[in-house]
Amino acid sequence: MTTDLELATRLRQTIARANRKIRSTTSSQLPPHYITVLALIDRYSDISLGELARLEQVQPPTLTPVIRRLSDLGYLVSRQDDDDRRCTRVSLTATGRRELTTVRKQRNEFLEARLATLTETQRSAVASAVELLNDLLELS
Repeated sequence: MTTDLELATRLRQTIARANRKIRSTTSSQLPPHYITVLALIDRYSDISLGELARLEQVQPPTLTPVIRRLSDLGYLVSRQDDDDRRCTRVSLTATGRRELTTVRKQRNEFLEARLATLTETQRSAVASAVELLNDLLELS
């Protein structure tokens, strides 16, 4: 019988390996953590750098070179907050949104191709596992 600790370890390792595998399937020239930053900016549009750093669990100065590079590449724009001039807010440009859409499409196509190799019973089990993982990790 598997203990909860053993299961937790296997689950963590599997999620980490799956994430690395999925992240490696894109043809984007951006490092994976840049894509993560773009995705967060997309999700929370017009987000402050402080909030973005909190979500990324880093100090704001750590994000500065990433934001500068993404801005230089035309993926995002930054501006001073209207109410607090010390606060910088960032949002995606059309170019940034296209890049993120392309990356997501490539990742989805990778998974779709892998799912196509499964039987209907296996796909049903994966669907159930996804729902269970969402509930387990409160991602719903």
